[in-house]
Amino acid sequence: MSFLHTLSPEDLSVLRTVVRHVHFQYYPDDLKYSEREADKLIDSFGEETIQKLLKQAVDSKVMES
Repeated sequence: MSFLHTLSPEDLSVLRTVVRHVHFQYYPDDLKYSEREADKLIDSFGEETIQKLLKQAVDSKVMES
């Protein structure tokens, strides 16, 4: 079951930004990635990994707490 609905809109937005900049950079340029594709990748990471990514995003000022 997906845990994305438990994330705040701000957290989800930050995670989508991280996925686009970090993970999608290794995909071919001719492919377009939607928020749905980013959400599927985020969901596949698991809840513990997501909490670590959010902490790193706050620490590196991708988002302000």
